[in-house]
Amino acid sequence: MIKKRLLGFMSFCVGIAMACSTSLASGSTTPTDVDRVKGLQALYQLPAGTHVRHCDLSHSRLTKMPNLSMYTIDTLDLSHNALQEIAELQFPEDVVVLDLSHNQIGAKEKEAKVQFHNEIFPRLTTLDISHNKIFSLLYPLRLQHLNVSHNVLRYLRVNATSWQNNLQSLDISHNWHFDALFYYDFKLIPTLKRDSCAQGREFVFVKDLM
Repeated sequence: MIKKRLLGFMSFCVGIAMACSTSLASGSTTPTDVDRVKGLQALYQLPAGTHVRHCDLSHSRLTKMPNLSMYTIDTLDLSHNALQEIAELQFPEDVVVLDLSHNQIGAKEKEAKVQFHNEIFPRLTTLDISHNKIFSLLYPLRLQHLNVSHNVLRYLRVNATSWQNNLQSLDISHNWHFDALFYYDFKLIPTLKRDSCAQGREFVFVKDLM
């Protein structure tokens, strides 16, 4: 009688164990592909390597760039924070669209030089970095749409060893001290906004890089 009860109990335990292992194997509840995430806390609940299509970290009161390098994020919105610096190695892999508008980038330095290197941003095509304190901007080669309006911009150039550029639209308006000697031919950019820029002077094309 006791043996039968022991055998029954052991069979029950084995059944429970098998059910649990099957559930864990087939029902891994952690997603590896997420459509949209709002807020840093929600993002950090996802495992490293998660692919996020759209991550909204705007209006998050961020003063430093959070470490997002463990994720793959297509569209990243960091607008309306208090970021003062660009920490390239903190950015996610393969970001395509990046919004850094309405921050304090460049506020720490008198002539802040901000750089986006090709190696860190190989797929970046759209960058909004308007309403900051940027003096000089180096942008990646693949970039197609750039909004750098409402800064203190004076210099702007592409990160390329040869004279290449893929810009389709550029907004440099409200950069009153922008240098009239610009290092790219504006005629090659289909859409250009330059209101209240360069003290109203005409731009002169200079091919030599800074």
